[in-house]
Amino acid sequence: MTFRRLACALGLAATVAVGFAGPAVAITRFTLPSGRTYTAWKDVPTVTTAILVLHSYRHTDAEPITQGWLDTAARHNFLAVFPNGSGSWNAGLCCGLARDTGRDDVAYLAEVIADVRARWHPIHTYLVGWSNGGMMVERLVVERPELSNRFVVAGSAPEMPQAGAWPGRGWIYHGGRDTTVPWAGTANATWCGCVIRPGQATRTYITGAWLWAQVDPNRGHAVPPNWPEVAWGRLTSPG
Repeated sequence: MTFRRLACALGLAATVAVGFAGPAVAITRFTLPSGRTYTAWKDVPTVTTAILVLHSYRHTDAEPITQGWLDTAARHNFLAVFPNGSGSWNAGLCCGLARDTGRDDVAYLAEVIADVRARWHPIHTYLVGWSNGGMMVERLVVERPELSNRFVVAGSAPEMPQAGAWPGRGWIYHGGRDTTVPWAGTANATWCGCVIRPGQATRTYITGAWLWAQVDPNRGHAVPPNWPEVAWGRLTSPG
């Protein structure tokens, strides 16, 4: 790749100060050649692991910060990457404007990962998604299985247009009292005007994967306590 092409791939960057549960930190927003953006933060000289965290429906890349992902990134020395769906992700059957307009979020996330790899050269690139963000993670791995070999999702469902093979490892968290994205699925979720497929059907849509699921009978549509730490522990577990 020539210098000119590399520079184009890296796009533009802007740094802004963001407050969270500790001191203010510098979050950098990167503009991709497509014109879409993502934010990222790191506090380590060498990036070994990059984790893309996808937000839920009606939220943006600011949501993972409120969930504590910067604290976890600082504690475990990884690059935290926050793609921006501007309120929704086109995971197939769901959700919102992204689905209604047929926006190509698979291409966007592939572009984010290419940019992250060109800038920081991580050895590992992992995926995390909450609700609609988790649905998008599941669609991404079946359509672009080479982009990551591990994911952790919560409150999601297999909403991708069609099944696909992915030889990776995925951890699925769900609430037994979740009425927004029911574990058993629903033929008519009024909040999205869509079908929610059963969580149990995930392995029939993501074939060839090692998938582990935990359904908390006492939780509704919410991430597990200490969500960033839970996800980090699974993504980096030896088994």
